[in-house]
This record gives sequence, C-alpha cells and structure tokens, in this order.
Amino acid sequence: MLIATLIEKKWLFRRLNVVTPEGVFEVAYDGTGAGYESVWIDGNLAVKTISYLWYVPEFNFQIGSLPANINVRISWKLEISFFSLEVDGHQLYSEE
Repeated sequence: MLIATLIEKKWLFRRLNVVTPEGVFEVAYDGTGAGYESVWIDGNLAVKTISYLWYVPEFNFQIGSLPANINVRISWKLEISFFSLEVDGHQLYSEE
C-alpha cells in the first residue's frame, strides 16, 4: 500500500507523510534555499541541487528501497504552481 498525505504547505515548501510497505516516511521539498533546492527524508538530506538561474523541475531519490520522484513548477510570482510526488511508478500526491 502506498499513500501520501500533505502535512505542511508553505511558500516554496511541502511536507508529506508517505506510507509504504517498508514503513512511514516524512518527505519534504524545500525550495527556499539561497541558490539551491532540497528534498529531505525523515530529516535527512536525500537530494540537493544548485539552481542558479531558475528552479529545478525534477528530483529523483529513494524512499526506503523504492524509487521516488518529485516534480515541481515555480511560477513567475515565485509560488509553487505544480507539485507531484510519485513513488515506485505510482502518483501519490499532486496539486496544481
């Protein structure tokens, strides 16, 4: 069973609880860094990318042993205009 639930939504930041057969994980996307974006799993850095010119649209990482992917789009108003989380080929969360 794969389930994701949004638990925190702020400017350029999303935090979700993700339930997998391997357990429950807290996944956070943070686009508020000065020149970088990051994804955190249970408070541990999973991915950090440098974004000099604009925001990076895709992040690939692991949740436990499962492949995961976050897609994010940032509008010209510096707001998240699209955000999705996919785990093991299943889209678990999306907002537009």
